[in-house]
Amino acid sequence: MTNLPLSTIQAITVAKAYFIERKTKSQIAEEMAISRFRVARLIDDAIERGLVKFVIQDQQVIDVELSQQIKKKFNLDEAVVLAGPDLPSGALTEQLGKLGASVVEEILKPGMSVGIASGRVLSAVADALSVLPMLDVVQAAGAQPGMEFTHNSIELVHRIAAIGGGKAYPIYVPMWVDNPETAQNLLLEPSIAAVHKMYDSLDVLLTGIGSWSPAESCMFHTFPAEWKKEVLQAGVCADICTTIIDHQGVAIPSPLDKVGLSMVAEQVRKVRQVVAIAGGLEKREAIAATLKGQWVTTLVTDAGVARYLLTI
Repeated sequence: MTNLPLSTIQAITVAKAYFIERKTKSQIAEEMAISRFRVARLIDDAIERGLVKFVIQDQQVIDVELSQQIKKKFNLDEAVVLAGPDLPSGALTEQLGKLGASVVEEILKPGMSVGIASGRVLSAVADALSVLPMLDVVQAAGAQPGMEFTHNSIELVHRIAAIGGGKAYPIYVPMWVDNPETAQNLLLEPSIAAVHKMYDSLDVLLTGIGSWSPAESCMFHTFPAEWKKEVLQAGVCADICTTIIDHQGVAIPSPLDKVGLSMVAEQVRKVRQVVAIAGGLEKREAIAATLKGQWVTTLVTDAGVARYLLTI
C-alpha cells in the first residue's frame, strides 16, 4: 500500500473505516482531520475506482423476487422464501430451520418476550440458532403425547433460552387433559397461571403450521380419534400454535377449547409479531389458510409454496 498514491491510500482508509468498522462520516473526518464532505467524496471515489466491491447475496438461498411478491400480496411485515424446486416438507426441514434461524436472529432483541410452539421445524430452528440476546422464552403450547423429545415445546423453550442466557418459562403440562375441571384447576396453579398471563403480552411468537389434509401435522397425529373426526367434519385445514382453522383462516371450535392448556386463538391474535416457519407442497393450502386469516406477520417458506400462494 505504501507505493500507492496518497489519494488512493486515503480512499481505502476511509472506505475501510466506513464500510467495515462502521464509523460515521463525522467520526472519520475528526480522526483524519479532514472535512466530512471530503470523507464523502473519498467514499464515492473508492466505489467508482473499484477499490470497494459489493457482493449481494444471490438467489441460491433466498428467492428475493418471490419474497417481495408474497410480502406485498399478503401485506406481511416480512416474507423470506427459500429458493429451489417444488419439494415435500420432509425434504425441507433442515433448510427451513437454518433460514428461519437467520430470520429469528434478526427479529429478536434484548428484553423481548418470545413464545415458542412445538414441532420438527422449530427444533431445526433451535439447532441452527447461534447468537441470541437475553430473552424471556415462554412455552406457548403444552406437550403433545408421543412427540419426539427434541421437538417438544418444553425442551425447545430451555434450548432457545440457553443460547442467549435468557430465562425460560416452561409450564410442564400436556397440551390437554381429560376433563374441563382438571384443566381449570391446573390453570389456577400459580406457576402455570403466571405463564398464561404472559401470553397476553408476548412480543413474538415462533410457530410452525400444520396441515390436516393432507395430514402433515403433529396435532393431527396425536389427536384422539373422536376429536379428529369432530374437527375434520367442521372443516379443519390447518393448525397454528394450537389454534385450529378452516380453509379461510377462521378459527373453528375444538375440544381443546375446554380441556386445553396452551395459548388460545385470542391470545395469538394479540402477539405483535407471529413468525411462522413452514414449507413443502403438502402444506401449501394450510399456509394459505393462515395467510387468509391474517394469523402471520412474518412467513418463512419455500419457493414451491410461494409459487402456489401467488395463484390463489
